Amino acid sequence: MRAQECFRGMAQFASLIQKAFHAPAVVLAGLVALPVPLPANLLLNGCATITIVEGQGGVANCNVQNLGNQVGGVIITGVFAYVEPFGPDFSDNVLSVHGVGGQVGTVINPMGNANFQFAFTTDNADTGGTPDFGLNVFSVIMTAQDMSDNFIPGSYTGGIVDVVDNSNVTVVNTVGPSTININSPSDYGSAVGTAKGRGLVNSDMPEPGSAFLLALGLFACGPLVRKRFLKSKSSPQFCR
Repeated sequence: MRAQECFRGMAQFASLIQKAFHAPAVVLAGLVALPVPLPANLLLNGCATITIVEGQGGVANCNVQNLGNQVGGVIITGVFAYVEPFGPDFSDNVLSVHGVGGQVGTVINPMGNANFQFAFTTDNADTGGTPDFGLNVFSVIMTAQDMSDNFIPGSYTGGIVDVVDNSNVTVVNTVGPSTININSPSDYGSAVGTAKGRGLVNSDMPEPGSAFLLALGLFACGPLVRKRFLKSKSSPQFCR
């Protein structure tokens, strides 16, 4: 009986350890094995695909998970989002992308997750012609560190933003988001540099308030932005 009570006590102790460290604890031969630390690793397993009527705006939701169990979690130190148009009509494009939910400084708890939102503005609506649509691949990458300032790697998969002339247009997604692995600060810098160098629509994460106001302001100056956008970028520039 005493042996059973002793074993039960050790099992309860193991359970407490499990809750404290967010990882399995095992009791073997009367011994309590401390949980093995799980290294922090961020996972963004795709953002919600959204469809926007041309001339309007929309918001995509993304969820980022922390797969590690270090005490204190991780803190987001950089966010970069960019959109690559793939056609079939390059006039149906995203003009801007801005973070409106979640931001630099967000702490993701051990084995926890955090939501990030991104707002989009689009070209002005076409006035005539056959209704069509544009395909846009939306990518998000981040940098993060733990409470000891160690860089945290991550695997990030974005989403699709479809821009249509009207809500009756049927969209056939012939492309999909790719997974981008950021294993070092140089990986992050290289991805940012490539996106900017190709002239892709992009944005470092600003503060939510200013981002939202800026997104609203761009609706009013859509025609001017569109002319500059189409003048400075040609269709082949967006092709891989």
